[in-house]
Amino acid sequence: MLFATEIDRNRTARQASSTRIHDVDYRDLTDDPIRAISTLYDSLRMPVAPAFRTALTAYARSYPMGRHGTHRYSLNDGHIDVDQVERRLAS
Repeated sequence: MLFATEIDRNRTARQASSTRIHDVDYRDLTDDPIRAISTLYDSLRMPVAPAFRTALTAYARSYPMGRHGTHRYSLNDGHIDVDQVERRLAS
């Protein structure tokens, strides 16, 4: 199963480079991209330059989520067993 291979590969990479890999929840990124990026920078102990914050804010305003409608993805669309994915992620 492809998703299982990717999960394993990501876990291996995360264990090998735990200080270089930082997860960002996609929902956080889409709900409030400025806060999500700021939180990521904080976790990396990097300052967010004012010019970058300004550019990011302008981008987020210019390209709001849903401007072309919405699409809902489902594991079932790809004929993937949701229970199996949840078990794999929990392991």
